Amino acid sequence: MRPSGTPSPAHPASQRAGRSLLRVILLALLLGAGAGSGTAASAAEPSKGIFTPPKAIYQASPIVPEQVERTAFPGSAEIRCTLDELGNIVDAKVVSASRPEFGESALAAAHLWKFEPARLDGRPVSRVITIPFVFQPNLNHPLEQAVSRVVFVEPTAKPVPAESLGRMPEPKRRAWPRYPEELRGTRTKGAVVLAFVIAPDGQVVNPEIISASHPSFEVPAILSVLALQFPPVLDAKGKPLWVSMLLRYEFDESMLKEQDKENQRRIVVPQIAIPRSSFPLPRPPRQSRSASSP
Repeated sequence: MRPSGTPSPAHPASQRAGRSLLRVILLALLLGAGAGSGTAASAAEPSKGIFTPPKAIYQASPIVPEQVERTAFPGSAEIRCTLDELGNIVDAKVVSASRPEFGESALAAAHLWKFEPARLDGRPVSRVITIPFVFQPNLNHPLEQAVSRVVFVEPTAKPVPAESLGRMPEPKRRAWPRYPEELRGTRTKGAVVLAFVIAPDGQVVNPEIISASHPSFEVPAILSVLALQFPPVLDAKGKPLWVSMLLRYEFDESMLKEQDKENQRRIVVPQIAIPRSSFPLPRPPRQSRSASSP
């Protein structure tokens, strides 16, 4: 007779069932611990069940940075946000931005967004989302009015430097700037170096002044580069490329008479009153790129 309180030997089948149940419980505990220690991105992934994504109930629009707005450059940015079970943004960071200023502005706007939380089987859950922002400056840029076309665009691919092509692109339509009227008789000489992009259709877009020896040379030079027309630059497979390039215009009052004689076979850009503040800010010359003349 066994003493009271001493357990009787378990049946072998009962022992196996007990060990199996213990393994199932331990596995469940391990899985539960693993799910709780994952990253925010993995925790936000919906498991099996009815999942309802978060819903934005307030959307703040980003402010176009002032230094970018006056150049009329469009742009984009993506912000990755972590939402908690209440729909609050607990973390946000810039994933991509066409310009750093756009990323900063989009991040500030994203922090103001309000959400209804994501739900799994009716229960609020955390979630990681990505918010895309598109910047379209609300202005008609003087340059675009002057040339009657879009001038500032966001390339759909990274422009290829012209010097890496083996042969520099040659414009099929050239343009020479007029000497500024306010400098006539002063015999002022100088030059302007510009950076620009050749679009897949051969048009010049996104002009920027790199350096200028005199402020009065800048507007004629930038209007002249916009009058250039290039044949499409193709890659080895015949696909049109975006190409970045530098160009240098020389200014010398003594050249005006010769230019006027050749007006019939040259395009000479007329003078147009455009404020200098309409252009992107000058920046130091890029030493790794050489400027060619038209």
